Amino acid sequence: MHQQDWEQAATLAEQASAVVRAGQLDDYVASALVYAVVARTALHRGEVRRAKEHLARAARLRPLLTYALPYFAVHTLLELTRAYLAMGDAAGARTVLRQARDILQLRPDLGILPNQANQLRATLGIVGGRTVGVSSLTTAELRLVPLLSTHLSLQEISEPPRG
Repeated sequence: MHQQDWEQAATLAEQASAVVRAGQLDDYVASALVYAVVARTALHRGEVRRAKEHLARAARLRPLLTYALPYFAVHTLLELTRAYLAMGDAAGARTVLRQARDILQLRPDLGILPNQANQLRATLGIVGGRTVGVSSLTTAELRLVPLLSTHLSLQEISEPPRG
């Protein structure tokens, strides 16, 4: 994609997506990057609905993108930022980029990723936009979403796990 070879990117993204499906790897952190790339290639083809589906899948995995795997997490978050920008979702892009920035503050030595984050931050400064949607939920808020449909009360959700 960085070389503007969208056809090759789409082919590789589809192959990776097939591996995720065949291996039932939907909930693994590495699948977030696959979803981000599939979303970007889908947007390039004008397939907005498909891109939204893959961005939603990636959003579910965002809480797993942490300092534990800093290069992978930041790389994935930057791809998600680019996808949100391509969709015109500046609020979503800003939120995801903030998550990447938090990791970069702890690990600024991640090669070209800090420069890419700065370029995306500058792009966001030009784009503007404050529309708020699901894509702009913070990592902490995303962790809570699956608990809202359970039998747990808000007090039970807020208590630390026992064990």
